[in-house]
Amino acid sequence: MSKKYSLVFIDADDTLYDFQQCEHNALVKTFLENNIEPSDTHIARYHLFNDKLWKDLEKGLLKQDAIKHERFRLLVEFYGFGIDYLHLSNEYIRNLSQERILLPDAEEVCKYLHGKYTIILLTNGISEIQRGRFEKSSLRKYFSKLIISDEACCSKPDPGIFEWALKDTGFTNKQEMIIIGDSLSSDIQGGRNFGIDTCWLNSSEASSGTIAPDYIIGSLIELKRVL
Repeated sequence: MSKKYSLVFIDADDTLYDFQQCEHNALVKTFLENNIEPSDTHIARYHLFNDKLWKDLEKGLLKQDAIKHERFRLLVEFYGFGIDYLHLSNEYIRNLSQERILLPDAEEVCKYLHGKYTIILLTNGISEIQRGRFEKSSLRKYFSKLIISDEACCSKPDPGIFEWALKDTGFTNKQEMIIIGDSLSSDIQGGRNFGIDTCWLNSSEASSGTIAPDYIIGSLIELKRVL
């Protein structure tokens, strides 16, 4: 590493947290609690609606507050479930806020970074979910701030969320900042939009396409050779 960094932004879901497993657990529990079969078909349909809504958010086509209820409205309407979609949404949010499964090496890496840098958790997410999970997580002690798009009123890749995160920190030199995340479209593009270095967690060996991260790692533990 040739550069000296002082501030590290790091993404939460699918970077530190095993969001796919957390999401699956919460979804299955919510379905069962409401007498909906947690079949592969029902779960896949939820993901279809949910993923599109989050992509629309990244493109600035949708306000984040709409996502948490709209995905369940679409699901209930599609299948004709005789249930209040707002109730279903609220139950899911409550269940997901309790899921805190970490990816391999997440805690070790956070402890390592905490000893060398100021680190800020920067996540596109719903406040009730992210804050509930984070405040009870073993990772909490390593971070100086938790920044949630729902509270900042803007989402990665909008550079505004980085500006929001830097309030009251005293950090101004972008040359000493870097973001680590798994998403090219939000984390890496967001870092590029803000003018800081980027490190892409590419555990699936995907192509970066036209977005060029400054660093690419295949696992979290590889951060030790970057930072």
